[in-house]
Amino acid sequence: MKELFFILFVMIFYGCTSKNDEIESIEVITYYYDLNDNQSKLMLDCLFYSKTNNDGYTEILRQILPSSQREVGYEYPIDKQLISRIQIKTKSSNEKTFDAKLEKTTIKLYCGPIIRFRVKHKSGKTFSFVTDESIMKSDKKIEVFYTFYKAVIQNAKTNNFNNVQMKDIKNKQKEFEKFIIREDSLHHSFPPLPKKSRVKFIKP
Repeated sequence: MKELFFILFVMIFYGCTSKNDEIESIEVITYYYDLNDNQSKLMLDCLFYSKTNNDGYTEILRQILPSSQREVGYEYPIDKQLISRIQIKTKSSNEKTFDAKLEKTTIKLYCGPIIRFRVKHKSGKTFSFVTDESIMKSDKKIEVFYTFYKAVIQNAKTNNFNNVQMKDIKNKQKEFEKFIIREDSLHHSFPPLPKKSRVKFIKP
């Protein structure tokens, strides 16, 4: 009887542990830092944002370039095998394994945006790191993230969002932006703001 109880306990515990290891969501955002209109503070200029759940359902919000004033939101399915691969990768790793740190001492030609991933597990664990496309192309340890990134960034629109859905995904992006600013300020040095030039009036 005790052996049966022990086996049942192990099965229940293992089942709950496996569920907690599952991914709740994967978020990807591409962004630049820019100055606001009066050049008083740095602000995020987000080009692309996506949020994928465990079933592969993906919500996407992206700018319509070259006009950054226009945005489009839509949904797209992602292969669940990709999500499973990221789940395995993040289960046995930590954020420092992937964080590029964007070293200031490294000189390279790159004009693309910063890319940040945030993976949330059902256990409550959050796994987040920053990189860029040139790093992902050459770094084998984040190959699965690059594959996932290409899947969400290069997809075709399947169903445009209505006003309610657009508002919802914009709120999700704003929440992620707050997280990004906090994380970036903790781990990366921001350049000093430019000094405001004073206009001098000279009498003729």
